[in-house]
Amino acid sequence: MSAISVLAENNPLSECQCANEPTVCNQYSTDNTCVDRLPNLASPLDETPDVIAKKYEYYNFGSEWTATDCGGKPKRHVGADLGVEFEEGKDIPVYAAASGQVKADYLCSSSYNWAKGIVIDHDGAFTTVYEHINPLVSVGQNVDKGQQIATVAEIEGYQHLHFGIKCGGYEAISTRGALPIEHGPCDKKTDCSTSGCRCDPLFPGPFINPLDARIVYEQRNPMLDGTHPTIQAFQVAPQSLTAGKSFTIDYTVLDTGGSGLNRVELWRKDEQSDWQEIKRDVLSGGDGPASGSFADAPSNAGNYWYGIHVADNAGNWNDEKNSNSNNQPGVYGPIEVYVNSTQSADAWLAKGLDLNDQSKYDEAIEAFEKAIKIDPQLANAWASKGLALDNLASTSGLK
Repeated sequence: MSAISVLAENNPLSECQCANEPTVCNQYSTDNTCVDRLPNLASPLDETPDVIAKKYEYYNFGSEWTATDCGGKPKRHVGADLGVEFEEGKDIPVYAAASGQVKADYLCSSSYNWAKGIVIDHDGAFTTVYEHINPLVSVGQNVDKGQQIATVAEIEGYQHLHFGIKCGGYEAISTRGALPIEHGPCDKKTDCSTSGCRCDPLFPGPFINPLDARIVYEQRNPMLDGTHPTIQAFQVAPQSLTAGKSFTIDYTVLDTGGSGLNRVELWRKDEQSDWQEIKRDVLSGGDGPASGSFADAPSNAGNYWYGIHVADNAGNWNDEKNSNSNNQPGVYGPIEVYVNSTQSADAWLAKGLDLNDQSKYDEAIEAFEKAIKIDPQLANAWASKGLALDNLASTSGLK
């Protein structure tokens, strides 16, 4: 079969026309002979695929795929599902099998919680596919062989990394997890390019079995790093400022386990929402100590809390409390930052005095407290708050 195949050879689209519009399929490579030309590959996980496959009975290359079909016709799996087991407080790193460029970043399913996938093109000779992951790289980024590119995501169903190899460079079909055994019937009410998978090549297409005995995977260092990196310093300054103004978050991190520092993540929560990662620094892989800084400038007034996570290249991580190392060498957060509105401390003081004159003591106390948060040295605000508290107590006593 030629390397480039027009799918009309086994898919007569003239028999399936929608709204009298001719359907034109993309031309996909169907050459799957690259297995003999592959270089030695880095294992996408800490253990090699053949070792993992012996532990877990999941979908292998050629297994019948039941999650979706082609108009009632079955598909076959075009990758190997490499089973994993999660441990509390530890990520499972995913590595690039070879050097190349990230070409796609996509959701694995619109119906299930199957996380994301990426495709890496290796100089047009072949592509590798990694699905059910949390990517650490982006489209257009060049990656090195063995570089950590993701962590395995926790998904619906059994936990695994889908790993695929496709001959030839990147094309839209590179993101397929399964291909039809035969094309399904034509449904002229739908798009002919998707009806019955009629624009997909038949299994295996350009894909090869990642567990083919001819493929050599290089074993990663068997001395797995089980030591969590640590936060050595974490501070935020200033901790009170006006909305829209920028402030700095500084950190120092260290890794002593041998795998090297991978990244530092800045996390934030506010009064309405829970913790979420908002920024990230990718580190060079050295042991450190490594120092750096983030900047943030919330646009809305309120209380914000900041924390930090550090991860190494073996998937170990820690937070600002050093929770995974018995709080050693110290607990450095979370750190609260108060972001006030554009009103000045004097304006809040004046508002509080007015409310106090109206015997609205609760509201007056709140205004004085806002003035104090903006300017803790504002003596009149402290004194006025004390007076309002006395007035509130006296009024409560009368009741």
